Amino acid sequence: MAANRELSQLGDVITVDSNGHIGIGTTTPPDSSWNDASHGNKEVAIDGGTGYGVLHFRGEGSNGTATRFSTGVGDGKYWLAYDDVGGQHRIVVDANNNGNVGIGTSNPINKLMVDGGADYNMGLRSASSRSGLVIYPPGTSTTPVASALVLASDNTFRLGTQSYYNIIMDQTGRVTMPQQPGWHGTHTDNYGTTYSGGTIHNMVSGAESYNIGNHFNYSTNRFTVPITGTYLIYGWDIRNNGSENTGIGVGAYVNGTGSANRIVNNYHQYERAYSFSTTAVLTANDWVSFGCTEGGGIAGLFYGSTSYSGYGIKLIS
Repeated sequence: MAANRELSQLGDVITVDSNGHIGIGTTTPPDSSWNDASHGNKEVAIDGGTGYGVLHFRGEGSNGTATRFSTGVGDGKYWLAYDDVGGQHRIVVDANNNGNVGIGTSNPINKLMVDGGADYNMGLRSASSRSGLVIYPPGTSTTPVASALVLASDNTFRLGTQSYYNIIMDQTGRVTMPQQPGWHGTHTDNYGTTYSGGTIHNMVSGAESYNIGNHFNYSTNRFTVPITGTYLIYGWDIRNNGSENTGIGVGAYVNGTGSANRIVNNYHQYERAYSFSTTAVLTANDWVSFGCTEGGGIAGLFYGSTSYSGYGIKLIS
């Protein structure tokens, strides 16, 4: 009772009301919505008036070094600062900006804004086999299936969904998944096969071919470009036991089989091997096919015993 009388003599400096609410710098400490009879809450109200309302914690702890932590309100912000009174606030909740939270900045412009200065913005650590950031889909979903960013136990950086990672990068910065889209196929002609210009080779899916991303369609004999970029387009041919009156031109076409669609070709005659290659900037949904081309002597005719060809296309940049 004596203590209460001493506090009451301080007037509006320190006030204790009948419900046990304490006011510092105010004679009306309780918030009307925090009525003691309804909620059983107690309140300590610090009113800074035209300045800041601040609460300081000080202590030396076991290491004997003085530490100060401050928390307070003012200028439409709630802030926390470690061992720093007049400088940069460590954590800020900005009431003037819809409650945006700032760490390392006094002016957060997003719901959460972290300013690491000259250091990293955020560190993520886990005792499990992976660390990372899980992103929830828009709306009220509580299941993190939209995206996940993790550092797996094998020290790879992965980005994708929780059940499937679309991008995997190793510590050297090499992207190991997805593999660059591409296709390599082979084609064999037999004795007496005759072609005309624009005839597309009938490729067959098998052990001798790879089709990364399945962008080559064996029904249409077309590679459909999945993304815009620079592609390497190549081919080679080994031909046996022809005659000097036989030959053929083989190459690649884009979006058609006419001469205007031909982007690369090579013509050769009997008992020769040849290859061709080029790079081309292709747009998503362009298609590429391989076959006989026009022009060059008797191109379009094969009349040897065996012709074994290989063709391929791959994104390189």
